[in-house]
Amino acid sequence: MAILFESDLKLPRNPQENLHAAPKQYVDVGLATKADTVHTHTVTQLVGLGTAAICDTGVAVGNVPIVGPDGKLNASILPSITTNSTFMVASETAMLALTAQTGDVAVRTDVSKSFILLREPATTLANWQELLTPTSAVASVNGKSGTVILVATDVGAIAVTEKGTANGVATLDASAKVPIAQLPTQAVVVDSANEIPTGAAVFAHTSATTAHESTATPTADRIAMFDASGRLHSGMPVANSDVATKQYVDTRSGSGGYRGTFSGDGSQTTFAVTHALGSEEVVADVFRVGVSGLERIFVQWETASANVINLLFALPPTNGTEFIVKVRS
Repeated sequence: MAILFESDLKLPRNPQENLHAAPKQYVDVGLATKADTVHTHTVTQLVGLGTAAICDTGVAVGNVPIVGPDGKLNASILPSITTNSTFMVASETAMLALTAQTGDVAVRTDVSKSFILLREPATTLANWQELLTPTSAVASVNGKSGTVILVATDVGAIAVTEKGTANGVATLDASAKVPIAQLPTQAVVVDSANEIPTGAAVFAHTSATTAHESTATPTADRIAMFDASGRLHSGMPVANSDVATKQYVDTRSGSGGYRGTFSGDGSQTTFAVTHALGSEEVVADVFRVGVSGLERIFVQWETASANVINLLFALPPTNGTEFIVKVRS
């Protein structure tokens, strides 16, 4: 039996099926048209790539920019086309609380100044820059410059503290008049015929509704004054020259007796009647005023004085019921 060595093994033809052995020449020819395991290609050899595929990443000219760890593009490659906003705020706290971006302006109404945001964040005061304002044309005020604070004497005025004080000026009240307290109380003007009071005395006299403490109630040594109904009041007359009251006239017109009226109030049972007859020896008659006329009623009464009797009802008369009483001596 002959032994075949590997060096002596020859394959006469190319394989026809997958399980056929292949000669070296067949394998070399097949591999000659294939790429190596590690190899390179030029861009022109790749189909379907865009122009960005041939650019490097970065921030230089021709680079493709990429986002950073914060998910944003580098600010240095952004064009200066950001739209700025202007905010009106009333305090530094409000300015630092703004949702602002670089270039935004905050107008502070509390200090009358404007600030621009140089960099973010807006919550940092140092990131805000005050904007310069034009130099004022006013160099000084009344000879003063810088932070000018004027006082009354600087402009020839009287200080507020001198209103209503000695050697000062008078103030006006709510009705635009000088208060009485700021007018002289004893000043007079004397001419050849009269001594005329002036100042507060005149004002108080002409403006008073109760001049010289007059009163509508009969009071000794006081000036009589009309009441709210325009009537004058007086005490009971004694001398012939005294003013007669209605009560006095009614009493005398009743043939030496007294005639008067009163009304019930639903609670009062005792009614005092001042007849002013000057005697305790009197007789009283009482009449109820009804729809059909007068009705004489019998009421217990008692003498209180020479001029007064008390009518005593067992039950309080109904409110509004009118009565007539006649007293004679």
